Amino acid sequence: MPHESVAKGFSGVWLGQSTNFATVGWSKGSDRQVAIWDSRKATKPCTVQTIDVSSSALSPVYDADLCVLYLVERGTKTFMYEVVKSDPWITAVGKFEAKSTQSGATMLPKRVCNVMNCEVSRWLYATSNDGVDVVSFFMPRKDKTIFQEDLFPPAECGEPAVSASEYLSGKAIVPMTKSLRPAGVKSVYELSEEDGGRSRARDQMRHLGNAPEAASDGSSAAGGKTQIFSEGNLMLAVEGFLWNSWQEAYLSIQGRTLYVFQNKDAAVPLVSIPLDVKTDTGLARPVDDEPTQLEVAVCQNGKLVGRRVFKANNSADRNSWILSINQAQEQALIAPRASEAQSSSSTSTSSSDRVTDDDSSASSNVNYHLNGYLLKYTEGYFWNSWQRQFFSVDGGVLKMQASDSATEVTESILLDKVTSIYEASNIENANFCFKIATPTRTWTLQAPDDETMQKWISTLEAVSRSLKAAKADDGDEDAADIDDDNTSSNVVEGYLSVKTGLWSMWSRQWVTGVKTEVLTFKNATSSEPTRRIPLNQVKTIDISDKDVELAFMIRMIDGTTHHFTAQVRSERDEWLSALQEMRTNMQGTVDMLDALTIDLTQLSTVQLKAIEDALKNVIDPNKVKAGGQPLLLRINAGKRFVRATCVALNLSSLNLDSILILDLGAQLIQWNGTKASRMQKAKAMDVTTRIRQKERGGNCVLHVIEQGSPEEDPSKSNPAKLFWQHVNGGKFVSQEQMNAAVLSDIEKDDIVKLYRVSDKKVSLIHQGKPPSKDRLNSKLTYVVESGPMVMVWNGKSSTKEAKKLALHTAQVLQANILKSGSSFSMVLRLMENGETTLWKECFRDYPGELPISMQRQSLVSNISGRKDQKPIDIARMHSEERPAAARTFSTAGGRVQVWRVDDYHKTPLPEALYGHFWSNQSFLIRFTYKEGNSDRVILYFWQGRGSSINEKGASAYLTKELGDENKEVESKHVRVPQGFEPTDFLAVFGNKFIVHLGPYKEKWNTVDALFGVRGSTELDSYPHEVPIKSSSLHSHHAFVLYSTKGKSFVWIGKQANDAESSRARELGASWSATTITEGNETDEFFATLGGKQGYTPNASARYQPKLFTFSGVSGTVECNQEFEVCQDALNARCVHVLDMGPSTVYVWFGASSGVQDKKIALQAAVDYVLQSKLGHNKDSTKLVVTKAGCESELFKSAFRSFITTSTNPVWEQPLSEVQKEYLRDVYSYAELISDDLPAQVDRTKLEIYLTKEEFEKLFHMTKEAYDALPHWKQLNTKKAIGLY
Repeated sequence: MPHESVAKGFSGVWLGQSTNFATVGWSKGSDRQVAIWDSRKATKPCTVQTIDVSSSALSPVYDADLCVLYLVERGTKTFMYEVVKSDPWITAVGKFEAKSTQSGATMLPKRVCNVMNCEVSRWLYATSNDGVDVVSFFMPRKDKTIFQEDLFPPAECGEPAVSASEYLSGKAIVPMTKSLRPAGVKSVYELSEEDGGRSRARDQMRHLGNAPEAASDGSSAAGGKTQIFSEGNLMLAVEGFLWNSWQEAYLSIQGRTLYVFQNKDAAVPLVSIPLDVKTDTGLARPVDDEPTQLEVAVCQNGKLVGRRVFKANNSADRNSWILSINQAQEQALIAPRASEAQSSSSTSTSSSDRVTDDDSSASSNVNYHLNGYLLKYTEGYFWNSWQRQFFSVDGGVLKMQASDSATEVTESILLDKVTSIYEASNIENANFCFKIATPTRTWTLQAPDDETMQKWISTLEAVSRSLKAAKADDGDEDAADIDDDNTSSNVVEGYLSVKTGLWSMWSRQWVTGVKTEVLTFKNATSSEPTRRIPLNQVKTIDISDKDVELAFMIRMIDGTTHHFTAQVRSERDEWLSALQEMRTNMQGTVDMLDALTIDLTQLSTVQLKAIEDALKNVIDPNKVKAGGQPLLLRINAGKRFVRATCVALNLSSLNLDSILILDLGAQLIQWNGTKASRMQKAKAMDVTTRIRQKERGGNCVLHVIEQGSPEEDPSKSNPAKLFWQHVNGGKFVSQEQMNAAVLSDIEKDDIVKLYRVSDKKVSLIHQGKPPSKDRLNSKLTYVVESGPMVMVWNGKSSTKEAKKLALHTAQVLQANILKSGSSFSMVLRLMENGETTLWKECFRDYPGELPISMQRQSLVSNISGRKDQKPIDIARMHSEERPAAARTFSTAGGRVQVWRVDDYHKTPLPEALYGHFWSNQSFLIRFTYKEGNSDRVILYFWQGRGSSINEKGASAYLTKELGDENKEVESKHVRVPQGFEPTDFLAVFGNKFIVHLGPYKEKWNTVDALFGVRGSTELDSYPHEVPIKSSSLHSHHAFVLYSTKGKSFVWIGKQANDAESSRARELGASWSATTITEGNETDEFFATLGGKQGYTPNASARYQPKLFTFSGVSGTVECNQEFEVCQDALNARCVHVLDMGPSTVYVWFGASSGVQDKKIALQAAVDYVLQSKLGHNKDSTKLVVTKAGCESELFKSAFRSFITTSTNPVWEQPLSEVQKEYLRDVYSYAELISDDLPAQVDRTKLEIYLTKEEFEKLFHMTKEAYDALPHWKQLNTKKAIGLY
């Protein structure tokens, strides 16, 4: 027994609204203990945990919002425990120790917490010196701009919910609460999980269980452990006249009700069991002497009216269902009933509906509550009638009652079972009617007016869609495919002649085709269909062989045929078109294995490597980025969308109506056809920008070639030369020689097919215009077929079997494309969070994508106001010092594990290679160390400069998965880009850290290599591989030359520091290298480097380079120092100033940098030299301008490792010459309309460069009058004179 030392006393606290409570006390050995009890069986505790040995008393305080139990002692310590509702019941999560002794403490109300800083609790501690300390506890969250609603549910507002007399009379109450969400702030539930949001449905289910992971499919609990079920199959006991029997049933917990259905597809329950009733014990309990049976109490108006008995497959499932139902009962009693509050606050019983929304979040549609009077069409024995009933949407259920004051629910419809909701016509001359269809029945309802009808339809659709989306979040494959289009738009209905009966007689019936199925009724108002034709079981829909004018037939997969006849041919054609489109959109539930001739049994014997080898033209993002796999993208103007697709790299892909983008890795060459539209050009700009910024990190140059311009001639332009070399073997094709017709396959490129792949099923879930990205589910795998492209997308939680089947599906689809006569097809493999531009182009709503549509868009100005330019602080540029790198932990005795990212998986690195990294690879590092008596874990993910965007994305989520493997030990995740290694990271590997060029190679020492050693301390002077040539040598640093055949060397530059020399010698010693100093090289040394060409000794004094960034993204150009002088610090959208010492200062122009950035940076560089106290002066210091892709070896030598694939010649100009052009602010009209306009001219405001006289002569008005014109009028005026 716990707390055996009763003499010392003990304290307790109720754990929220549950039946559990906690106590604290002492054992006989003076051990302080905490125990958890269930008040329903308090003979022994659920668990007892020993805290420590102390005589100080503990006071328990419980935070029901976070399920955290605080134990505050009369001393300095506060212990924190997380409380759950099943084993292990309580888990220690932390300890706070105050600096001064405390005599008491109290937790303040949640409404005083700073919720935007994730302050989860605030305390007042009374100290021994008669003072009060305020202590806050915070939950670590990255994004402090959104409201973390999962941490801050509605809190008690401090207002009384009942009067004193009501309280004393024993009235059941729910405390008054208010939302803590600040006005105008987005909730974490309003964001997608990709953007850092959370799933409300998943959190609610986890909170319901508060320990085990929610299982929504009712599957068996593994290993006999309990799970939390929300729905599943059981057997229901049915009482008979002579004996009882068992009937199959499907149970579903929805809000405050347990529904029992005949099967999973049924929408109307056999039994509805209220959960929000108070009982001494839980509603569910086991049946004595029956290990698989349970019984559930059925109560009405607080009184027991009966029990329902169910039978599970095994005792583990029985226990799981008992736990699930009883915890759902607890949640139903705690949660406020918003719809009832709304009803009780309103005394009106008019026919108008009432709508409330518990949450301002548009994404939480399951919380909508709508009620009001409607008419329901009821079929009678002698005649039919309309009945007025009160309808209410409570959570995910549509309830029907005789009136708004009635307590009995006459009928319920679960909205997640609804297949369609649509406006109805021809209902006995009744207006404002709509229908609700489920797999077993259809209801016809009438609203008082059109506005009310539309409100009911839209709300019911929203609730139904949200419920299905919540199921999709939890991995329900059938719910994962949610239609993007409005439900009511996918309806076709009317009277047709239908073959019925044994003798196949024709009868006139009402036929409805609605999204998922075709239903036939006796008439337009019938609720029970006479025939149900699921579209996912349809084989073909064709014109009838017997009556080609008016009839059509639907052939089923099982061989049956349904015949229909219309009145006129046009009506028949409309039915054919509508049903065929619905069938195409419903193919997602049809298994496509037979259609694709995929044999799962045979596939199980095939190795994944064999499938990979069979694929042709596989796109490797690493090769594309390095320029080793050129790609040709085409911007097509489809019927509805402007998209980019991959096409064959030959002349057949060119036409006058398209735009081509040749991707050469470091260069993008855009070729604009003469008939390409402005929308295509806008899309091309969007695509090239995303490739350069998102996939290449800004290290990519764009060249634009207009068809028919002089730049298109390969003899006059290097980009044109490269373009025609790749597209047509170097042969130029003029505009006159090119066929002006649009290629036929452009129509095909506008069609996107999306396949969903699970372990044993392939489904075509979409065919047509680009679908929504919301169709993708992290637990599944998808294949996209778009024109000649086949792409495989693996969700981060998808299985290996699904990935293998998806890759084989891509193999089959590619083979089918090539068999159809196409000479070109490519395959692209992707991982979630590693999507490329090509993949995103197949969807219509990826974040950051420019939405190009074929319709007029409203014009909205998003231009920020201009800020006044502040002068650059030159003194700060000279004085700012690198902040000291502080060590945050000791590596002594630590344990390290390393994995490399390989094909979206982590592969352990051999221990002999720990410390070796490759620039084209990403790695995961787990370092475990001791802090006191506790283990601490840091997870690093090191991303090489040349690793693909897929690998970088995979490294991030694999790190998260690695951290989730051991949740008992909290882990810190740190991203480490190459060149930005922090001191702690380097200390983990000590003198073993080394960076190689290129992809991972286990036997890296089979080729010659040159390693540079540069830095200021022993830790940061690590070896990094550089191109093996003499020009890589630099007098300021040390180098190690590794040779596989001859002698290895350690080369010490004349001005290398002690740290560099020591580290180089240490590395060379492991290879028995010979140490030489600069100026004493042997012929063998330079022979290994390929000769002495390019090597130039540097006699200047050693100087630590300084790099500054000039950027105007904030509206004014600002200067900031980059303390890591590495290649990744260079930004293509910025201008950089590189101080290499008193001898040279560079100004580097990014490929996309702005004119104003360049002007400010040029002048700042001049001022930097003039005001320098470090030896710079205007006479001896060279001020040089260079640009991206044209850097000299001297410029590159300032960086630890500078890798470029550019073949452009070196471009350097004296700063004074360049500055003259940028300071020029007046140009003639002739210069402004010429093709070779200087780069520094703002092409959107050409008119500002005209003189006053020339401006007035051309515009026939003054500049002041022109500035007063509306923007559209200014544009038209400029166009009229060609200045646009």
